[in-house]
Amino acid sequence: MIVYYAMGKNKLIVWFSAWLAFMILVVFLTQPDSRPSKFDEVSFQTTESAELYFRNVRSFYYNFREEGGGAFDAYRFSALYEDTLSFGVRFVIYNSWRQNMAFVRVDTNYTKFAATDYLVSASANGDIDSIRPPDQYNESHYDFAKNVFLAARAKNRIGIPQKTDTLWVSESDMANIRQTLRDYFKLIGKI
Repeated sequence: MIVYYAMGKNKLIVWFSAWLAFMILVVFLTQPDSRPSKFDEVSFQTTESAELYFRNVRSFYYNFREEGGGAFDAYRFSALYEDTLSFGVRFVIYNSWRQNMAFVRVDTNYTKFAATDYLVSASANGDIDSIRPPDQYNESHYDFAKNVFLAARAKNRIGIPQKTDTLWVSESDMANIRQTLRDYFKLIGKI
């Protein structure tokens, strides 16, 4: 009787192992090559959990101010505003908790673009790409922030071409821009 019980238990282990191996094989065979990009669809909606995470954990690193008659909470990454003399692209995150929406905009108080300016994204292998500055609409600011974030995440240098030279954003500012935009895109559920 004891021998039969032990054989039944081994049979169960064998069946479970075969089932587990089959499930792992199915997962590997049906796994997509890469995750689809969520950046292409413009959306400003936030979830309550992402908003709570941002307010309770990440907002410690930001200067906070109410703007728009109290309709928006404006967050500016503190480290980007310590050095006001160097060239940089500064972003501000506007959060409307009443509407569960968040917007990112170039902080025009600190970043000035002429209509003909454009940012250059230069990679380590010599490829150069142009990023146009945004117009007044939120979708344009979103696209600009997306392009800057993807360039910063790829560790590309960003700068504005001058007459004969390029004015590059410093490496420390690039890390801060990357963190600001990462926080924003995490707030709206893109990453």
